[in-house]
Amino acid sequence: MFTGRRIGAHEAKELGIVHSVHATEKLMDAAREMARRFCNAPTRAIGLSKAILNQSLHLDPKTVLDLEAYAQSAARTDAYHQAAVQRFVQKQPALFDWDAFGK
Repeated sequence: MFTGRRIGAHEAKELGIVHSVHATEKLMDAAREMARRFCNAPTRAIGLSKAILNQSLHLDPKTVLDLEAYAQSAARTDAYHQAAVQRFVQKQPALFDWDAFGK
């Protein structure tokens, strides 16, 4: 950030800046596969997180924490969350599990 040094895709992956690196001819398939992983994701929670992240560089830390607290309470009342709690209580697998996707 301070040097303006250019880094390649593989170094960016090693640094945790990018999720994955793919050959050009395989990029669309990889993008679709990643998108499929979000099919059962909690859309409201992800939307709130994205909105806060987009604003976080322009706000002071206290305001960001306040927004996060609001988002947590809003997501907690969402039907998705209620269904996820029921699945947990009934010992059913979560609908959205990034690590378990495709297993």
